[in-house]
This record gives sequence, C-alpha cells and structure tokens, in this order.
Amino acid sequence: MAKKKVFVSFDYENDKSYKRLLEAWDANPNFDFFFSDLSSKEINSSSVSVVKQVLSKKINDATYTLVIVGKEANKQHKDHKEIGYKNWQNYEVAKSKKHENKLVAVKIGCV
Repeated sequence: MAKKKVFVSFDYENDKSYKRLLEAWDANPNFDFFFSDLSSKEINSSSVSVVKQVLSKKINDATYTLVIVGKEANKQHKDHKEIGYKNWQNYEVAKSKKHENKLVAVKIGCV
C-alpha cells in the first residue's frame, strides 16, 4: 500500500505526543496505518522567515494536511504580526488550503 504524503499541523509545545503516536502507528508492522510524514522536525530558528520557508516547503510536498486541534490551537503567538496569522497552525492551514491539500482536522481534549 502506498503511503499518503501527509503534513501534520500541531501545537509543538502542547500536542507533540499526539504527533509521536501517529509516528508509532506508522512504525508498527502489526498496525494497518501508513503515511509518509512530511511535517518538519523542530525548527531551530527564531527567524519567522526561516520557519515560514521550511513549513511552506513541507506543506507543498504533501497532498494531505492533518490538523491536530488541541486546547491551545487558537492561542495568539507572540510573533503573530510577523507570521501574518494568529499562530503557526493558522499559517499552516492557510498554506495547505492555498496548495489545495486535502484537510482533515481532529479535535483532542474535548471539554
């Protein structure tokens, strides 16, 4: 079975455990779950333009975007003006829509 090219959008500070669970499912040969994770690893840069460049490349290489919507998903980022969106997840979703990726959102931590 061919793996889907998926960019996973998630709040790195709060929801990375869910992203790691997806990676574990993919690595488990006894679990029928396959995807090519095109998400970026932690980007060690404080430059918004560098982060945008890396994220845009990864999103453009994907055909699907899975958005993990945690309780902090809509929190305003300190660099929101420079990002051009409320936060990085909003940026990733907008870029994914512009690239015409198929979008799937999963809400976690429902209250």
